[in-house]
Amino acid sequence: MIVYLNLDGTGRGGPHVWSLRMQRALAQRGFQVAHDLKSAWEAALFVADTDGMETALERGRPVGYRVAGGYDIAWFRAMQRQMTEKYHAANAVIARALERAGMVFYQSQWAKRHLDNLLFSRQQDFSIIYNGVDLDQFSPHGRTQSDIPVLGTAGILRYRFRLETFFKLSIRIGIPHRLLIIGSLDDENKQVLEEYTRYPSVGSRTTYHPYLHPDALPAYFRQMSLLIHLVCGDACPNVVIEALACGTPVVAPRFGGSAELAGEAGVVFDCIPWVYDEDFVDALVQSTKQALSNAEHRSILARQRTEREFDLSRMVDRYLLALGLPLTVETRKTDPKHLIRSKRPNLLRSTASRLITRPRYLTAMALRKAGGLRQKSSSRKKNIKPRIAFTLYDFQIGGIENWLYRLARHLCGEFDFYFLATKVPDFLAKFHQVGVCAYLPTPRQMLAYLRKHAIDLVQVHNERWPIDAALAAGIAHVIERTDGPRSCARVPKHGVELVIASTQGTVPMIAERYPLENIRMIYNGIDLEEVDKASTERLWPTDLFIMGQVSRFGRGKNLGMLFQVMNRLPHLGDRLRLVLIGGDSRMPGAEKIESELRLQAMPLGDKVAFMGEKEDSLPWIKGFDVGTCASDNEGIPNSLIEAMACEKPVISTDVGQVRELVQDGRSGFLVPPGGVEAFCLAVETLVNNPALCVQMGKVGRQIVEERFSIRRAAAQYSEIYHQLLGR
Repeated sequence: MIVYLNLDGTGRGGPHVWSLRMQRALAQRGFQVAHDLKSAWEAALFVADTDGMETALERGRPVGYRVAGGYDIAWFRAMQRQMTEKYHAANAVIARALERAGMVFYQSQWAKRHLDNLLFSRQQDFSIIYNGVDLDQFSPHGRTQSDIPVLGTAGILRYRFRLETFFKLSIRIGIPHRLLIIGSLDDENKQVLEEYTRYPSVGSRTTYHPYLHPDALPAYFRQMSLLIHLVCGDACPNVVIEALACGTPVVAPRFGGSAELAGEAGVVFDCIPWVYDEDFVDALVQSTKQALSNAEHRSILARQRTEREFDLSRMVDRYLLALGLPLTVETRKTDPKHLIRSKRPNLLRSTASRLITRPRYLTAMALRKAGGLRQKSSSRKKNIKPRIAFTLYDFQIGGIENWLYRLARHLCGEFDFYFLATKVPDFLAKFHQVGVCAYLPTPRQMLAYLRKHAIDLVQVHNERWPIDAALAAGIAHVIERTDGPRSCARVPKHGVELVIASTQGTVPMIAERYPLENIRMIYNGIDLEEVDKASTERLWPTDLFIMGQVSRFGRGKNLGMLFQVMNRLPHLGDRLRLVLIGGDSRMPGAEKIESELRLQAMPLGDKVAFMGEKEDSLPWIKGFDVGTCASDNEGIPNSLIEAMACEKPVISTDVGQVRELVQDGRSGFLVPPGGVEAFCLAVETLVNNPALCVQMGKVGRQIVEERFSIRRAAAQYSEIYHQLLGR
């Protein structure tokens, strides 16, 4: 199968670097890549340049346009340059392509908003897809720690401000550091480099490397303490993503896509767009100092963010799906490289995380020892009921959150529970009903709270620093409950007494870095009595078939796939409906995509219902005809457990450990990740066979009763807690 790409990747600059990576990835999946528009291609993708697009559109096959940006008159004014007729003409060409292309690909949310205002507002058939990198090539592995910070900047460096502002930062920051500059320079920056490096104080700490091939960049990013990216208005700079992948935090102005990419792994500052004045430099200096103050923590966040958002394989998946192409020409499961890909990011992430958090752990153990000596001199009465604290980012609506609530409600007669949030201060009312709630965003606050309330056991989820806080507080027992394959090995486990895995498939992954004898496996459970008592809420009459999904809205949930399924089943006419229950994450810095999803669903009209977040989603699930999961990554989704408990058949992508729950062909259907055609076939089969729906629903309920009930899970947790506490 042939895909046409207009750029061959042999040039310099972001579009060419991206095209080369895309070309390699397509070839690895069995596609042929052509650069001749006359070839027999199945789909065409135009990157930045639009020459030949009108000819391609005449063929009647999928034609995509990956837009870079436009020419903004505000930039010309700020840079004191004239926006000549050729730039206006180029804008007209870009606007025409935005209007005419079959599918438009924007590189960031910011780029979409900016181009909407600047040139043309595309309302349908578009997708926002971040650039991606090879996570094996760009990784923190081998990252060096310098005695003094290394401030880096990289790219094709044009216009005087790029290096002049960088050197002004160096002069004003007032702390020892080195400078690392990577990239080709225009004449203006060559002059700046010569001017500033004449001064011994600047020249002696400056290292400059001319343009490097992208494959050589990781070694240099690993040397940097921070990447200083000074450009306002970049859509999705590759160097920012590459640096983050190597564990390098980013400092950047808020105006542009860089701030969106960096997220919690960077420090961004406000400025007047493209005005590189003294206020800009002052804000840059303060932001750089702030980033250096917790660079080790941000380094971990940088890699974690890359694995969530910027994986090259996932990026290619999204482009292929949007163009209506298969994910691979061959059977993907036969590709050994694909089979091991899911293990590498977690291995790399855990390695980097262990190296960075080890000093904090040793400090915690020293405090623990000192605290232990104090405790020996003062006898503390035992709590009447053992006190167990759960630490989590937030206690809002979500799978882990619901599970912890159900567990605490079932065991509150035996233990006193404390819910300690580290990211979001607000709690749902139900958590106050079964325990004590506290917002503790820093290690100091966590340590003090745990000591004050005499907590007996701390159970952590997906974060390292609460472990160290608990150890420093002298908590007798610190355990971890892990989630799916993406996060089970994320947290370094030194100092943890026991790990509870939530799936069988993650036990070997955890055992690579932690003693197998200290790992227990307990599935999440659901209260079947609560399910049976729940009412049924249904938006449409029973003669219509409702697909439903309950989840937070995030890229990894791949909810757009459900819209594609709806679009590809027109022959089902008015019989098919889709209900989405959930919303954007409330986590600070989390990407908001609900508005994008609503735009994608617009052509389907009232056949799609966004119901928002539901604290109790069971009545709505009981109104579904089939529960769905279209995720790219999962452990065992609680939403599927809930659907099966409600005697609903399920359709899910075959990812993570879903197979431990769903029996393909018996309780539902499993389809390949991104397998829209297979998903459509499963939906059509169930729509046309009500008896099969009933049969699969009964099998699913039986599976939940046998292995995923709250009674079974709570009894296992209770046994572990009592064994550890010795009561």
